[in-house]
Amino acid sequence: MAIPLPKIQRLLPALLAGLLLLLAGSAFWTGRGIEKHFRHTIGELDRKTIAELEILQYRRGIFSSIAVTALELPRGRARDGTPRWQLTAKHRIRHGPFPLRGASGWGLPARKPLLAAINSQIPLPDPQGRVLVADTTITLGGRAETLLQLAPAAAASGQPTSLGALRGHLLYPADLSGMRGELTLDRLHLELGPYQLALGSLSTVFHYRVEGDGAGEATLGGGQRLAASNLRAGGIEYESLAADLAWHNLDRQALSKLLSLTPWLAEVARGEKPWEISPSAAQTLVEALPRLLSKDPILEISNAALSAPGGQAGGRLSLAYRGQDEDQSRLFHPAMLLTGLELELEAALPPALLGPIADELGTRWQPDHDGNLPAAAEEEPLRLQVSYREGELSINHRSASPQAIFKLIR
Repeated sequence: MAIPLPKIQRLLPALLAGLLLLLAGSAFWTGRGIEKHFRHTIGELDRKTIAELEILQYRRGIFSSIAVTALELPRGRARDGTPRWQLTAKHRIRHGPFPLRGASGWGLPARKPLLAAINSQIPLPDPQGRVLVADTTITLGGRAETLLQLAPAAAASGQPTSLGALRGHLLYPADLSGMRGELTLDRLHLELGPYQLALGSLSTVFHYRVEGDGAGEATLGGGQRLAASNLRAGGIEYESLAADLAWHNLDRQALSKLLSLTPWLAEVARGEKPWEISPSAAQTLVEALPRLLSKDPILEISNAALSAPGGQAGGRLSLAYRGQDEDQSRLFHPAMLLTGLELELEAALPPALLGPIADELGTRWQPDHDGNLPAAAEEEPLRLQVSYREGELSINHRSASPQAIFKLIR
């Protein structure tokens, strides 16, 4: 039996109203869950990282919410009068299951069901007043994808730090237990006291994963492919730099403590503080290093290549620690490194890249009367093989004492 057209016309507004109420109700219910997860995630990051991260504001609506967060580095340094580096971010969170898109929040819904679509804007403290923009989508299954973009800026002069264009693509679960992604930076200029570092482009493809029970026993493992071009370090220019990095069994809690020393190291590098270690930094070392070493950490650098007009250098490094026990209550002592350290190093260096070492190698590698270094083809590269295992050191397959290492790097 066909339904009369007038009856359909009367039912249609009610159906539309019911559909809108269903969408509004589902969006509001999803928004409550998003707020709970957002606050939990910020709290976990604040507890497990060296930064202080907090929510300054959270306004939840039916279809979208507004959140403002603040990140401060370093943690716990405000009491001694040291200024802290702060970033404030504003997040527009559009609730699922079909979040509205668009800058104003009113636009076409997402094509597929999503838990949330988040637009984050982070003003950066640079002379151009640029804003880092991040667009994140989170599926109903808890998988997240983030696109980062920082617009290019004109070259800055007289600034200790300047960034060019930045782009990034990240894929990760919502609990941040792992991540893989790619970041590219077009230009970087950094000054640390008298030392200057600049590069034309930098790209990295990386991945990491948190392993363990997460109750203070979690470790990190991952890898990274790094490539840079037009690198200038100090007064030396290089054409390109590339390397593969891998790490395993890094204790997350110990690593977080060691990273808290970064501000002190930066101040030392800028010449603002002497190399003399502070009591608090020494306490951090004696607490974190035994815990880090007890997990048998491994660091590997392979396919390392550095190109310059004077030739190309290459090498690899494998660094591991095999702990004898897991007593984390022991205070750190350098003998702990000597007993469990395993090291393998291979390097090939052309004479023209040896720099300050050339003075100690004799006049054969000195500049000629015209001030030119020998071409790479005229001299054999210096090949170095270093191995250390169970207290035995060998250099170029010959046994040596540990003092030889100190003499080599002195």
